[in-house]
Amino acid sequence: MFGISPFQRLPRAADISETLAHRRRAPIVPAMSLLFTILVPLLLLAILAVLGTGIVQMFRGSDPRRSNKLMQYRVILQFGLLMLMGLFMLVFQR
Repeated sequence: MFGISPFQRLPRAADISETLAHRRRAPIVPAMSLLFTILVPLLLLAILAVLGTGIVQMFRGSDPRRSNKLMQYRVILQFGLLMLMGLFMLVFQR
């Protein structure tokens, strides 16, 4: 009567949204995964370098403003790393 058999299974809204979400994310995932594997270790190494330099500066007793500035850079880098990881958690959620 309406062109749909009473025995035909209609797609659920969850199936449709899952398919659309997969289509939207499919091309972006490999590039984002590569970017993630490059940026996270680089940021971690940068944080470690700034932390080590700041601690050495503090123990040497040299300019306390420079040591403080290095610790501020460390906090900024850590914030950037947390934001990056949060972004990737949103992109890669399954």
